Amino acid sequence: MLTPRSAATDLPAQVVVCHGAGSSPDVARTLMPETLDKSRSWAYLANIDGSTDTYSRHLDDEWKGGNQDPSWTDDAINPSIFAGISLGAHAVALWASRAQSQQPLVLALPAWTGPPNHIAAMTTQTADRLQEKGIAAYLDDLSGATTANHMWILHALQRSWGTADAPRLIRQLRTAGRSMAPTHGELARVVQPTLVIGLTDDPMHPLDVARAWAQSLPRSELVAVSTADVQRCGSLATPSMKAAWQRLLERL
Repeated sequence: MLTPRSAATDLPAQVVVCHGAGSSPDVARTLMPETLDKSRSWAYLANIDGSTDTYSRHLDDEWKGGNQDPSWTDDAINPSIFAGISLGAHAVALWASRAQSQQPLVLALPAWTGPPNHIAAMTTQTADRLQEKGIAAYLDDLSGATTANHMWILHALQRSWGTADAPRLIRQLRTAGRSMAPTHGELARVVQPTLVIGLTDDPMHPLDVARAWAQSLPRSELVAVSTADVQRCGSLATPSMKAAWQRLLERL
């Protein structure tokens, strides 16, 4: 398995980011941009099938491969942060609960805890609507119902789904809707310093879930941001998120 590498520098990545269900590395790059930390190289890993288990095993393979890569033995190059958004946060947390890694984590927008719940069912319902209407018609309907503060979500979906293969996207979303998230017991085994990012007003990523994750993680900080903040900044790199990121770096 190849060591994750930065597309910009072709160096082993020091920040590794996992995207959400039905999303893409490009969307993850927009939501969690490299401008958060220009001193490190970044890599955005793709989730092929929508499964948190597959994604976390991919991370495990990458981590083991990296530990065998001589270039990772240098502390200046060794990955310093593992981050995930939505389903990617689930995968990173699951991986961290069993990995022998001390690298800090950034877990953004967790959607549920443990077995699939009503939020997971909403993911499956989205797949059903895409099957019924098609991607273009679904995005058109969504565009008409999207409020000003949620336009960034619409734009992310347009970027991710605009050129997507519909059958594959639908399979990914259905797989994601059946996927386990970490349990509170698994979160309690994560020993790394962890930044949890929650949205105050997104029904697909409830703040209560982010808050519960932060309470279960032994060494965590919760940062709550609003969709208006994200819309204004164009990404999750809001002022409060940037300040929390800097505090996380101080713990490296």
